[in-house]
Amino acid sequence: MYGRYGELNSNWRGGKKSERHNMMNQFEYKEWRKTVFERDNYTCQKCGVRGGVLNAHHIEAFSNNPKLRTEITNGATLCKDCHKDFHHQYGYDCTIEQFNEFMEKIK
Repeated sequence: MYGRYGELNSNWRGGKKSERHNMMNQFEYKEWRKTVFERDNYTCQKCGVRGGVLNAHHIEAFSNNPKLRTEITNGATLCKDCHKDFHHQYGYDCTIEQFNEFMEKIK
């Protein structure tokens, strides 16, 4: 067995999952994600790559906008690399203005 598990792990939070993690397992969230991918034709909206590892990105931050969490217009399909790049540049408390700025930048 490798690594530390449970209470021995430095990331241990008392066995509780985050609100985000709990929501990601709910039907409504899974449908939101699927619908965003279908609307965007399983294509990254930043670089145009189709398929592969895709993420349904929340345009307005998940944490600050509970009412928008499963709103289709608050989602965009990004490939793994573009999604990572977005959050590297803007963090996780993102806004629509940051998303629009990111999308306008030439890669």
